Amino acid sequence: MSQVKIEKLVFGGQGLGRVGERVVFVTGGYPGEIVEFQATKQKKNFIEGVVANVIESSPDRVAPVDDHFMSCSPWQTLTYEAENKWKVEIAKETYQRIAKLDLPDLTIESLPEEYHYRNKMEYNFFIDDKEILHFAFHDRGTHHLRPIGECALASREINEAGERVLQFLNKHKVPRRSLKSAIIRSDGAGHSAIALFIKDKMELPAGELLSEKTLGVQVYLSDYRSPASVPTELLQSVGQNYLEITIRGVKLRFGLLSFFQINPPIFEKVIEAIRPFITNEKIVDYYSGVGAIGLALARDAQLVTLVEENKEAVELAKGNIASNSITNANAYQARAEASLDYITSDSTVIVDPPRIGLHPDVLTKLLNEKPKHIVYLSCGIDTQARDLLALTASFKLVFWQVYNFFPRTPHIESLCVLELKA
Repeated sequence: MSQVKIEKLVFGGQGLGRVGERVVFVTGGYPGEIVEFQATKQKKNFIEGVVANVIESSPDRVAPVDDHFMSCSPWQTLTYEAENKWKVEIAKETYQRIAKLDLPDLTIESLPEEYHYRNKMEYNFFIDDKEILHFAFHDRGTHHLRPIGECALASREINEAGERVLQFLNKHKVPRRSLKSAIIRSDGAGHSAIALFIKDKMELPAGELLSEKTLGVQVYLSDYRSPASVPTELLQSVGQNYLEITIRGVKLRFGLLSFFQINPPIFEKVIEAIRPFITNEKIVDYYSGVGAIGLALARDAQLVTLVEENKEAVELAKGNIASNSITNANAYQARAEASLDYITSDSTVIVDPPRIGLHPDVLTKLLNEKPKHIVYLSCGIDTQARDLLALTASFKLVFWQVYNFFPRTPHIESLCVLELKA
């Protein structure tokens, strides 16, 4: 093991230091600390590693809440105040480095709740030497599974449902080799829903998991060759196959597998920030999921068009339009890059893409059609910065805010609004 002094935190949440001529990126190290680290990757110009021992500690270091914190939320050992400060600094550096944008007044919006905010958790399984099943996460940067108890990031409803899932599986002696993963979601109102992914066809008494709190259970066969929780076949569905959350007075149903915002209370602040830029005009909402952004803004718009690739999400979006009696919205199943005709010069385009950012064809269409406004919400500030480097040739930034959607982790959410230059 080697020692290094940490200079600053960088995009991705690692501490940066130097050993000789090489830059070192250390997970779990904070500015001002001297740490011993275990190298996990060594290249000619840099080293990546994980803190093994803290020799000189930062005053911003605190004790973690979870013993598995490095697997789910490595910034548990950083004060919440310092976390918010460094997220702003990392965002400023990222936008300057990639998009050539200086943002001295950039601020972050966060909520007091540091824990129990996640309304979705995904678990692997681990079996101990007593043949008892546990939930598990991967040790950071490895394929090694670590058994866990409750997770402090998960909503309390998810932790409660998770305990009952384990009791159920252990009671019925479901073999570890037949289990792949579990997804548990909650609605912020005391309810949860469960999706089990298994590798062997079997009949489980899934109805035993239903309760006043757990409203639905789905069991999927999932191809063992895929590491992700990808459904191959729905084997069982009992109770509801959705949960419901209200955003700005709009009741939104979302499924166990469709995308929905992890932290709805802070997401509502994003909607309120967008609202002043929607003034009785046509909205095109790409990567729209079940319509959380577009439908929450529908009463301020002339027309709302939702474009989403996921079939389940589109069906739920159509149901959300009907159940809320929204008469000025439509939802279409399509890839964003295959549905570019909705982008017109008299529209406002909302995009909330995955971490890879905008498809090049979407970016080209935006630059060619020049809509009135572009509202860009991003969970990947590096790819957002890449896209903004192109967009700011024709658009000016009129609003920018960073949000702490994912406390105790290095992840940063960013919202910017662009207006066509005169």
